Amino acid sequence: MVYNIILGRTESDKKKFGERGTIYLGRSYVKMGATTSLSNKVLMDVARSHVVLVAGKRGCLTGDTLVFTDKGNKFIRDFNEKEDKILSFDKETKKFEWENAEFLEYSIEDEELLKIKFENGREIKLTKEHPLLAVTGNRLLSLLWLKADQFNIGDNVLSKDLEPLKIKEISKICGIKKVYDLRVPKNHSFIANGIISHNSGKSYSLSVMAEEMSRLPYDVKKNLSMLFFDTMGIFWTMKYPNERDADLLKKWNLEPEGFDIDVYVPEGSFEEYKEKGLPVDNSFSIKTSELSSNDWCNVFGIGVIRPLGILIDRVVGDLKEEGDYGIVDIIRRIKIDKRSKQDVKDACENRFLAAQKWGLFSRMGTKVSDLLHPGKITVLDISAYREERVKGLVVGLLSKKILADRIVSRKAEELEAIEEGSKYFGEEEVQEKPLIWLFIDEGHIFLPKEGNNPAKIPLIHLLREGRQPGISMVIATQQPGEIARDVMTQSDIIFSHRVTAKADIEALNAIMQTYLLSDIQAYLNNLPRLKGSAIILDDNSERIYPMRVRPKISWHGGETPTSIKTKKREELSLL
Repeated sequence: MVYNIILGRTESDKKKFGERGTIYLGRSYVKMGATTSLSNKVLMDVARSHVVLVAGKRGCLTGDTLVFTDKGNKFIRDFNEKEDKILSFDKETKKFEWENAEFLEYSIEDEELLKIKFENGREIKLTKEHPLLAVTGNRLLSLLWLKADQFNIGDNVLSKDLEPLKIKEISKICGIKKVYDLRVPKNHSFIANGIISHNSGKSYSLSVMAEEMSRLPYDVKKNLSMLFFDTMGIFWTMKYPNERDADLLKKWNLEPEGFDIDVYVPEGSFEEYKEKGLPVDNSFSIKTSELSSNDWCNVFGIGVIRPLGILIDRVVGDLKEEGDYGIVDIIRRIKIDKRSKQDVKDACENRFLAAQKWGLFSRMGTKVSDLLHPGKITVLDISAYREERVKGLVVGLLSKKILADRIVSRKAEELEAIEEGSKYFGEEEVQEKPLIWLFIDEGHIFLPKEGNNPAKIPLIHLLREGRQPGISMVIATQQPGEIARDVMTQSDIIFSHRVTAKADIEALNAIMQTYLLSDIQAYLNNLPRLKGSAIILDDNSERIYPMRVRPKISWHGGETPTSIKTKKREELSLL
């Protein structure tokens, strides 16, 4: 008998709601002999709050890849993270700079890699998920990151000389046992075999969940609000239909569709984005007076008991007693301070002058209510900031405000429920504010297993306390072995695409061990090698399901609609 699988829903809620308040994620796999085929629909509950972890696969390179360091070209397998610096590329400024990088090494089995050859004789061997910087317009006017398996013969990638390299041949290779990558904290890029390469991929499943929430009946989706913390500037593409995969979507009984999403960018970048023709809707800023002296010290990377930290604490403390203020007021107070040495005051002033140029802070700031709208997706694009501490500050401050705001709203809803007997998704439902779904890509950056940053503590508070007042979190990471333990222990639904690193497998084994009939590697090895294949742990049913996530109906990942349609080949031929 065919039945639909519902993730995250208790038996009592299944009886109460049936399939109402669920979203369609894909289909489960069933194996009959040597044949694996798609079977039951997989749905996920959104009527209650959840923590969902999405573990994605990493992009990697073979060990004989040459990376450009401050000591010249070195095989990536010989990179020394303590002694070497890597040359990274800022896609926005079109400039290179030296950075420290973390060395990553993974063992793999039975995995098919790609070998891409170029017209100048160069080649690169990499996993299908590893992104390279593509040139899709005239020279450097249109650059975007594409995964290796998204390229075709005749496409162009950007070389270290900032010249396009045309792809001559793409082939598949097998038998590789180890692959390597570098984690570059600021620009997330490095030069590999003379080609500008990225160190991280993009999440697909997050967009599918948000798409489905937007397609729910109005009486359900009005009770939900979706907010993306977009660190890579890729989720704005959900505005446009996925015409490129129209044939694939047809096989799933789906059609290309774009969504009415709101894209917010930092106030200081808004006009620049508009001039470039990017589809942004609003600007956002953070209220300067909401930052504590500890917040500023974290952003600037200085100790709170150092002379700079002491000066900041004194100035911010005095200003908070006076009400709202801006960075100009902080700088003015620094200048007139009588207790610090001039060199300390100058160093402190320079840091705040730099922060002023970020275009992130203002006297009034953007209200949380402006970002959260019933039944709508909001994308908060913080990709303009290369420093992870700055991104973490935005995520951390907004997370604190969202939790505080939702706790107040939940109390009002509880009072109304007592008085009227109403329940979520009930016939007489009137909510104070919608339930919130926060989508966080690159979760290991904001919630690292070791160390701290401005986002970690606020996000851990959300993980531990957010579900009761109605806040759900969807956290994607390519490094589950490097993410905070709280993410693993608080997640009640876990999607794991094919991971290969030992640390990642051990981390997932630790949380799934109660339900595993065998090692997680065996489950992953049995998955078909198709895009979207994953295993899912549902803590509510204590079951593991192999499945394939449905294809996206909106455009994916930073590609402009015109760059892949019929004009793409014409644009590429002009180079």
